[in-house]
Amino acid sequence: PRARHAGTLWADSPRSELHLLLPTHIVKGPLMAHGQLADIADGCNVEVQICAEVSHGKLQVIVKGSLCSIAMATVAFQTSIAFASC
Repeated sequence: PRARHAGTLWADSPRSELHLLLPTHIVKGPLMAHGQLADIADGCNVEVQICAEVSHGKLQVIVKGSLCSIAMATVAFQTSIAFASC
């Protein structure tokens, strides 16, 4: 029998998605304009989908990936939004 390699937390985590409501002016402003959404997606190994504005000033964003990757992306979003709000 062939020996199995121990997997990594990222590779072995089940795929999932997280639906977020984020401030439209920040997502379409600093996060998109400065490439932070793409950086977070690449750095955290997630797919980020920008959806419709669901209420005034709130944009639906879907983050897809492993649970660990989504958790890291969420922290990155929180940090980026906090700095963009200053």
